[in-house]
Parts: sequence; structure tokens; C-alpha cells
Amino acid sequence: MPSKGYRQTDEHKKRIAESHLGRFPSEETRQKLRAAKQRDNHPNWKGGIHKDSEGYIKVKMREHPRADKNGFVRKNILTWEQTHGTLPEGFVVHHINESREDDQIENLEAMPKGEHIRLHKQGKPFAFTTKKISNRRAQLRRSGNVMVTDKEKGVTACAVTP
Repeated sequence: MPSKGYRQTDEHKKRIAESHLGRFPSEETRQKLRAAKQRDNHPNWKGGIHKDSEGYIKVKMREHPRADKNGFVRKNILTWEQTHGTLPEGFVVHHINESREDDQIENLEAMPKGEHIRLHKQGKPFAFTTKKISNRRAQLRRSGNVMVTDKEKGVTACAVTP
């Protein structure tokens, strides 16, 4: 089948090739560019250390068992493990002065996760518990049942009528 349109001569193809020189890097040049933008050579590289959205300092250590999906581990865990050994399963490292940036060993303490949650929630009602109670009160009012609340003693009682 004959080609349609303008047919390029060899001389014209040569001029097009010359005009494209330098626009598309060779494979060797591409490899050099890739290597120049990795880790230490990249302008945004900060030594594998950054602060996460919760305020914890994280260190790049892909091989660590507690590393997240991006290969970062909290610095407080690393500091505690350097002194005391591997952190037991189900335990977390607590900052005694509650400053997430202060990772000195004197400020770190390992404790079970449940105890750590209770420690930080002391005196603070859980949001979901409060919501469940208010939903239950509304259900009782609609059904005609009685709900007695004594705020001074912290007692809530429900009387269900048949």
C-alpha cells in the first residue's frame, strides 16, 4: 500500500536527527542523573530523619521490625532499645514529660499499651462513650422508660418498664 503524505528524504531525516541531539539523554546520562538525586546527593535529603504529623521524630531504618511502610521508626523506640534491648510485644515507649521531641533515655519509659492509653485519658471522658450514653438516653426517652442520673456521685441508672 503506498504511503500517504510527504515522503522524507535521507537528508531531511539526518537534519531532524541533528536537531534532536541533546534533547533526549542517553541511557548512561539518565543513570548518572538518577544517582545524583538519591539520598545524600538529593537537595531535600535530611539524613533520613523527619518529624511526623503527630510530632514524633522518625529515623529511616527499613530493616527494623517496628518500621512503618516507608521504612521509618520512631526515635524514642530506638533510644529505648539501645539501652534496654528489644521492646516487648504490646508495649509502647512513653515520654515522661510528655514532650515528643525529648528522646533522652531519662525521659523514656516502656509500658503496656493499655496502661499508656489509661494514663493519657485520666480525667478525660472518651468521646465515643459519651456519644453512646447520649444515644441511649434518647432511646429511653422515646420508649417511655425512665433514666435517673446523679451527677454528683457519677451514677447513671436505667429503669425499664414493661
